[in-house]
Amino acid sequence: EIFPTELEWNVFLNPPMPGFRTVSAGDGLYGGHLYCWNDLLQQLQRIREVALNNYTDLPLTRRLYVEDIDSFRKVRDVNPDQVRDRLDGNGILQISEDEIQQGLELILGEVFHKKDWGGEINDLYSSLVQVNGRRVATAFLLKGNGLRKPEMRIADCGKHGDQVQRLFRSSAELFIVQFVGRVGEDVITDIDTNVQLLRKNRHNANYLVIDGLDTARLLAAYDKLPRAAETGA
Repeated sequence: EIFPTELEWNVFLNPPMPGFRTVSAGDGLYGGHLYCWNDLLQQLQRIREVALNNYTDLPLTRRLYVEDIDSFRKVRDVNPDQVRDRLDGNGILQISEDEIQQGLELILGEVFHKKDWGGEINDLYSSLVQVNGRRVATAFLLKGNGLRKPEMRIADCGKHGDQVQRLFRSSAELFIVQFVGRVGEDVITDIDTNVQLLRKNRHNANYLVIDGLDTARLLAAYDKLPRAAETGA
């Protein structure tokens, strides 16, 4: 059960055949077991040395959650109930896209603020995001309260509904879609389909969806959530 796939399990149970050995008379059974366990332990060490990256890489699942990101680790200490009152009656966190972007840039340590314009393929791009102790190139699609809808659908993603498709033109391994309300199932399905396609083409890819509640949790965890009076919430 300690191995992630049957490959490592079979490698462990089938170490290379040892060379010639001698076992003293009377202790053949004990000696045989001893040699067997030594072979298995040596094989386990080989797996650790050769395949260690397989155990510290991105999780095998396509979809990650905000708690899975090392760079966002403080969010694990923020219970949803602690920030639920920051969402209005429609479940929307009333802050702008620019406030969200600046908060994320500060959390990640980005020194350059990317200005928004209509034709960009992503709203924020960073090589400072860490997952499982490894830096991962990450592209963000961000949506603030300017949408004025409780749920973001495909049609809301860009003027032609193609913003998700443009996001996946980014040279990234992790794709993050954020909205201050609910993220529609059609958006999530579109994201998942694009990630599956990248994986079929042997490209490392994962995605993360951050809704309004998780946006509030993340910004609050790093003291980047504007006060209610400042946002009119």
